[in-house]
Amino acid sequence: MNANDRIALTIGRLVMQVEAQAEALEQQANNEAKANASPRLDEALVDRTYIPERQRKNEMFDTAPGRHDELPA
Repeated sequence: MNANDRIALTIGRLVMQVEAQAEALEQQANNEAKANASPRLDEALVDRTYIPERQRKNEMFDTAPGRHDELPA
């Protein structure tokens, strides 16, 4: 094996190592994205829509005309 062959082999090994590291990092990023997806969805659905709408409904109910009047028995 000559020097060029050894260099090519070494470069090939280095490329394989870098590709393996990149794949591991990509998998980690995907896992983090999946883990963060559920809390982000909860925030979007609950904190930004459901809770404000529920507060608005409760305020409308509490301030509705006749809300505090006595009902006939």
